[in-house]
Amino acid sequence: MKENDFITREEALKALKKGKRVQFHWKDKVAEISPDTTLNELRWNLMANLKLLVSDVVNGKYSIIN
Repeated sequence: MKENDFITREEALKALKKGKRVQFHWKDKVAEISPDTTLNELRWNLMANLKLLVSDVVNGKYSIIN
């Protein structure tokens, strides 16, 4: 995935509200998210317990699943 294929967290939230599927990218891992996904769920899904920070999620990379 190229850098310009990513969207911001705000764009991801808008896409989720429209019913689109969205994924979060962190390092070399990817996890599908929903409007209700918690930080702890993301940490579990990405095997990133105590490594994934709130700032990673807020400033992170997202993409829409086609």
